[in-house]
Amino acid sequence: LKEGAVPELALARATTVDETKRMMRRLSKENTKQYGRHLGKITHSNPSVVFDTILSQIQAYDNLIVPVVDMMKYITPLSFDLLTFMLLSHLASPSKTRLKEDGLNVSIWMQSLSSFCGNLYKKYPNIELVGLLQYITNTLKSGMSLQLIVLRDLVTKMAGIDTLEDLSADQLQAQAGGETLRTCVTDLLGLAKNTKRSSSRLKDALLKNGLVAPLILLIAQQRSACVFQGTSQHLKQLGELYDRCQETLEQLKEFLTSTVPPQEYATLLPTVGELCSEYNLEPEVAFFVARPILNHQEGLSTGGDAK
Repeated sequence: LKEGAVPELALARATTVDETKRMMRRLSKENTKQYGRHLGKITHSNPSVVFDTILSQIQAYDNLIVPVVDMMKYITPLSFDLLTFMLLSHLASPSKTRLKEDGLNVSIWMQSLSSFCGNLYKKYPNIELVGLLQYITNTLKSGMSLQLIVLRDLVTKMAGIDTLEDLSADQLQAQAGGETLRTCVTDLLGLAKNTKRSSSRLKDALLKNGLVAPLILLIAQQRSACVFQGTSQHLKQLGELYDRCQETLEQLKEFLTSTVPPQEYATLLPTVGELCSEYNLEPEVAFFVARPILNHQEGLSTGGDAK
């Protein structure tokens, strides 16, 4: 018992933790409905304790992610808000190491939490999402790019857009086609299933809170900073950080260009000249980010000339 703690509250907390762990030991894909109702009851009185225990279990056993997400259909909106708070508390915990002992790969606990975030926000898109996106933005401002794994999982799960790997020759050739042809590839790979609501929710969270430009600019800046200003001496880790920034930037830009009209996209970002001069982006990155705007302007000028 901690000094100054109230014995009755400590007993209630210990009882709730024990009940939650007992429920998690029995949880499987077949009984999520039964334990989902039970979860709704115990989170009604002690949500922070329950979610703290559940998230700790998920970090150790990633096979619990899907059943846990499925059984959360019965909890209240207030409990979902507490879940978001506990998620941020675990992600931002200063006592945890975010890299494995080899110093190269992301820790298992962080990969599990990231995957849980993606699955959770896809299945329940009405949960408050801005706090998590703002946290990712703030970590990028602090020069940390490891949290980009969370953004990648969010875009992958909620929008069905992922970095494609190990493609066949036909699938690779299809990526050079139009939007419909590229969509066929993602459909075959099973990436874009039931993402309409969650994709719209993610887009609204980014647009309404003005996070599009900050995220794109910070990821692009971190892409260079992780190589030239980073403290790591491991060449492989630098390569991993650089690749993660590049892949996340491509993924986010692909999501925005597929959901936001070009004329609206143009209002969200500075011009190519400003991206290079004021925000110190490399020219190739600035043109990559602004490509949809340039294509739209070129189309307008071509249409005007034709008239």
